[in-house]
This record gives sequence, C-alpha cells and structure tokens, in this order.
Amino acid sequence: MGPKTKKQLLDEFTPIELSEIAAEYDIAYKRRKKIIESLSKEMKAQEIRQRLDFHYKRDKKILLIEGIPKKEGYDETGMIEKLAKMANFEAKRYQPSRKAEAIDLIRSLDYGLIHISSHGTKGALNFGRIKIMPGDLSTVDRIYSQILTIGACEVGDKEFMRKIAFSTGIPIIIAPSKLIYFLDSAVFFVIFYHFFFKGLIKKKKDAYIYGSDIHRRAHSSFEKAKKAIRGFGLTGKIKLFDFTMELSNAFKY
Repeated sequence: MGPKTKKQLLDEFTPIELSEIAAEYDIAYKRRKKIIESLSKEMKAQEIRQRLDFHYKRDKKILLIEGIPKKEGYDETGMIEKLAKMANFEAKRYQPSRKAEAIDLIRSLDYGLIHISSHGTKGALNFGRIKIMPGDLSTVDRIYSQILTIGACEVGDKEFMRKIAFSTGIPIIIAPSKLIYFLDSAVFFVIFYHFFFKGLIKKKKDAYIYGSDIHRRAHSSFEKAKKAIRGFGLTGKIKLFDFTMELSNAFKY
C-alpha cells in the first residue's frame, strides 16, 4: 500500500476533532464528508499529520486543577495524578493562586482531559477566595475535543453546565448535581478514570495503542463507574452532560 491520501488521513479524526480544525480554516460545513473535502484542499499532508499527532498526544494528557486550600488536607487531584501516571498518561497538576491563572488553566487547549477539584455552588466554582463564574470566561465560537470533570458540590446544574460548555467549547462535562463529600467525589472520579485510562489502552504485542475517540470513552467509563459504585451510597448525584449537538448547532462551523 502507498502513502495515505489527505482525505484518508483526515478520515482518522473524530467528528468533533474535524469540527475543531474546520473552525481554524473558516470552513462553515457541518457534514463530515464536506469538511474532509474542504480541508483536503486547504491543508497540506504534513499539516494533517501534525494535527493527528497533536490530537493523539493531547488525548493522553490530563490537566488537574486543585482548588481546595492545602490546609483542608484533601488531595483528589493527587490521587488521579498517580492513577494517570500508572497508565502512562501525562499528568500536570496546578493549584492556582489568582483568578486569571485559574481561568487560563480552565481554558487550556493542550489537554484532552481537564479535572477540577474545588468547592462549588449551582452557579460558581470556588477556589478558596477565588470565585469562577461562566461570565468570567470569554465565549468561544467553536467546539473542542476535550472532556471536563469537576469534583465540586452542586455545580452539576444543567443550566450552569450549559453556560460552562458554551464558554469553553467543551462538549462533555461530568459533575455532581448535589452536595457531595470529598471522599465520595474522590472515590467516584478515581473509579471513572480507572475505567477511562484502562479502556483507552489496547495492548498489541509489546506496544500500547491508544483509542482515538475520547468522547465515546467518557460515556462508556461513566456508565461503568456508575455500575461499579451501586450500593456504595455515595452522595452528590454525579451526572454526565453531553452538549455536543447543542454546540455543533449553535456554532457556525
């Protein structure tokens, strides 16, 4: 077999990844076939390979944002960081001290996965004295191939999550809709990420192959985690919100 054509290379992207790339090239199509045809005219094969490599690497990186003051002694992000490293994922952990720093982290495009551990209400994330609301995040005009998980009380209100989705472009968000104990939050997200990391890794001979569609994997891992914790009596009523269709329809790309 000869080298892949540009259309064959573009076909390796998930629909959300294609939409994210199309926005950069001002391509106003929604149908996969049309996007591929248009991008194959706009992009060089080398550019496409670079983007494939970028998405491959991004899908194996998790950003952990710790918003709980150190004096409170909780370490949910530390637990997930250790789990990620066991699965050969790149994990970066930060504890922002300023509002601008927290916003920059939430808006980071270098990670396929972003997890926030903080206090919360139905309308805000609280990082100690720092309060983050949707209005603090400048609105984006495209969808991004990322997943956001949040361990914070009550933030899983659908309208609040919708505002966060439209402010970040992140289509899938997982968060508790009610008050949740720190222990329960840590247990759920460790189990969720256990399934997520394990499910992405496919061993072929001596090599580890990572699956490409992290959004499908998020749905699968969430359902497995919910099943695994039945009978645990965990607080929080954690929900998965998928705004893929809403974001795709709202944004012109």
